[in-house]
Amino acid sequence: MGILDRIKGVISGGASRVTAMPALPALAPSNGVSNAQLDFTAGTNGREERLSWARYQTPLTSVHGRYGPAIGGYPARERNLAAVVSTDLSTSNPVIATIIENLTAANVGTGLTLSSKIDAVSLGISKEAALQLSSQIEKAWLAWALNPLECDLSGRHTFHDLASAGFKTWLRTGEIVATIDWQKCRGAQTRTKVSLLDPMQLDQTRTTTGPGVHRKTMQGVIFDQNGRVAGYYILPFKLGDMYQRPQPVIVRAYTSWGRQRVIHLFELLTAGQVRGLSPLTAALTPSHEKNSLQEFTLDAALLQTQYALTVESDMPAAQAFNGLATSNEFGPQGGSPLMEATELRAGWYEKSRIQAQPGVVNHLAPGDKLRINRAETPNSTYDDFDRSLTRSASKAAGGSYEDISGDYSDVNFSASRMASETPYRINMRRRASITERFYRAAFAAWLEEAISIGVIELPAGAPGFYDARGAYTASKWLGIGRVQPDPLKAAQATVMEIDHNLTTLADALAERGLDLETVLEERKAEKELMAEMGVEPDPSQDGQSAKPETPVKPVPKRKPQ
Repeated sequence: MGILDRIKGVISGGASRVTAMPALPALAPSNGVSNAQLDFTAGTNGREERLSWARYQTPLTSVHGRYGPAIGGYPARERNLAAVVSTDLSTSNPVIATIIENLTAANVGTGLTLSSKIDAVSLGISKEAALQLSSQIEKAWLAWALNPLECDLSGRHTFHDLASAGFKTWLRTGEIVATIDWQKCRGAQTRTKVSLLDPMQLDQTRTTTGPGVHRKTMQGVIFDQNGRVAGYYILPFKLGDMYQRPQPVIVRAYTSWGRQRVIHLFELLTAGQVRGLSPLTAALTPSHEKNSLQEFTLDAALLQTQYALTVESDMPAAQAFNGLATSNEFGPQGGSPLMEATELRAGWYEKSRIQAQPGVVNHLAPGDKLRINRAETPNSTYDDFDRSLTRSASKAAGGSYEDISGDYSDVNFSASRMASETPYRINMRRRASITERFYRAAFAAWLEEAISIGVIELPAGAPGFYDARGAYTASKWLGIGRVQPDPLKAAQATVMEIDHNLTTLADALAERGLDLETVLEERKAEKELMAEMGVEPDPSQDGQSAKPETPVKPVPKRKPQ
């Protein structure tokens, strides 16, 4: 049974059955290809599997089903298969594993840094009070995010760990699913807890459509009559409980006063999309083809260490191969009726056996030839083809070939900058639409509680949190700075841009993942500490080069004789 045959149809025999809508007609294929499909495993004719996937077995489970493009947009057709294959290859395919690790490091890094931007005008407070409030919020948030007992429902991971794992889950499955719970836990001061879920816990078998239904449910997502998300069908798996499959429960997307309860993030690819599609989908085939190429190349290399002998003779096959045998069972004295010529050759090889060993000279019977067959090594195009597959997988996933392969041998400073520019912009877009939204959802829920319990003290005259939610939660999230091939040239370019008013110091520091107010506070504290300890500051820190204490006299020129 092929990979596509195993995943066709809807799930049967479960707790509920999907009411499928009629599929939209397929787009007309180009170049005379019939039965065009969306499957990334399909070959060029749109029907058979690609050669590299013919020997691959997908570890499907009963949870994964298939849906036509009419339900949830075209990503629904690929989502389950891509999620399963991406998850499987994330630990068995070096290219996919490297892509996931590198993209996560570039996007999340060690975690995003909060830069609170309290709007003093909207709150009716002074700028000094707004700066103090922002500093107070940033410090309290950092303490909450770095304490697993405070931020994680299981009490095991920091919030940055949850964000990193969530982004990796988005790369593999195309979705981040998490809940913001309100629970009192031992050792925690706050009750706001984040629980990262497997996207499989969002029960996609729940699909109800038709006239007269007040709420529409598509692949586990509940919509109200206006098409806004109202809730989710979630399978409440609990850590340690491995003996039963729970029934899905309805979890409201928001509370009655607007507090978010479920985080469901994916990249919007088309109108009407309900669930996410892994961004690695287009990179799966070239990555798997590269793995297959390496596998068969290794097999060919191993064959070269072995002998493959062929005896070319006009003798019967049994007698010809008898010369290669190690016993006398079929020799001329074994009792077999042979013709005279056969007996002569058998007697010949009885006395002179062929030995495939170094340093041994073999003498064959007249008219016989011994040919050594060896597997040919990969030709000169192997490296170019291997690089081409890596380049295709890297670009399809939103990375650069040099970053994924680690090969910078053919690029200079300018080329490396250009090669990383587009992946950098892709990463910024993904950070804004996925990672930052994950942080903002948790931050808003935490800040609501922190202000209500007095962890954050509001300045006099400031309105309550619910009266100015947007003003209190206004913020920027700074990620790790981009890697510079030449830090000196990059720093000189930044200084020149600031001097010519092409950028601001705040933006320049933000590109390095630094907050302006935090940097200035730390620099001020450093200078005060240096003055208190009697340490002279380096003159170069003030933009002036150090001058020698004693002027150097010029050397007089000698007069020509």
